[in-house]
Amino acid sequence: MQPKEGNLVTDKSALSLALDLEIGMALETSIALQAKRCDNNAPLVYVHAMNGTRNIVQGCCNDWHCERCGQIRARHEYGRMVNGAKILAETHSQYFVTITCRGKDVLRKDALKNYGMWTKRLLDTCRVKASRAKEHWAYVQVTELQKRGHPHSHLLTTWTPSDAVPYKKGDTLPNGRRAMRDGLWSNWFRSANTKAGLGIECDISIVQSPVAVATYIAKYLFKDIQVAEFPQNWRRIRYSRNFPKLPAIENINAYPLLIAQNWRDAARDASVIRCIGAHAYKVSLATIKGDTLLVLVDK
Repeated sequence: MQPKEGNLVTDKSALSLALDLEIGMALETSIALQAKRCDNNAPLVYVHAMNGTRNIVQGCCNDWHCERCGQIRARHEYGRMVNGAKILAETHSQYFVTITCRGKDVLRKDALKNYGMWTKRLLDTCRVKASRAKEHWAYVQVTELQKRGHPHSHLLTTWTPSDAVPYKKGDTLPNGRRAMRDGLWSNWFRSANTKAGLGIECDISIVQSPVAVATYIAKYLFKDIQVAEFPQNWRRIRYSRNFPKLPAIENINAYPLLIAQNWRDAARDASVIRCIGAHAYKVSLATIKGDTLLVLVDK
């Protein structure tokens, strides 16, 4: 009755039963979410949690299209984005950047195929320019699909080009348009976008509240990003190498229940085990022998 073993990733952050982020949007509690069954049959995991409880819970497959694990991963990414924004705000200004795909001259299939390459080219150009100027370059990028089906991205970054000039809402911009909001105009950045293969339409603005912007960007993780038809292996979220990571979860011991010995070890370790969700409870009842008390927890 073991779940199929596949190309699955078990993330300790997703295993923590204490995960309870202040997201500011309607989401189920962590336990209710963990109690759902993974669409991809991720293995069950035994968790000796930091609060002393012993638990059996299904792991996280990290697939955005999984109704359960897509939400778990989104919570993890949200946490990293907000935590990173807080840390970077202590020492650096931050900027909100929007980049777009080219217009009608690019077919949707070509845009989806090449957008990752185009954005990488742009970000590499920015990184090199920042490095040469000895300026800090850190970012998180979230990509979504526009109504026309072409991708565009929002970034939170610590860097902006040196030629960036501030403008106010209502000002006439160098391209003749009237500004719809306050922002920064950079001829270098617009040129770098087109040279990379992207569209000339791009925006830069100064961030007043990094956490608020991180929350705004993260909202796409809980909406269309889980149902939109992106190509396989599409990088919907991209971080610079130096973007802060979430603190490691301490005092937690967890291992997947893949073989009979794993189950025997779990039974020896605890007299009472909380089974998170009906699937974990059913499999545990059929597999764990002896006097261990199994308790169903689903909310």
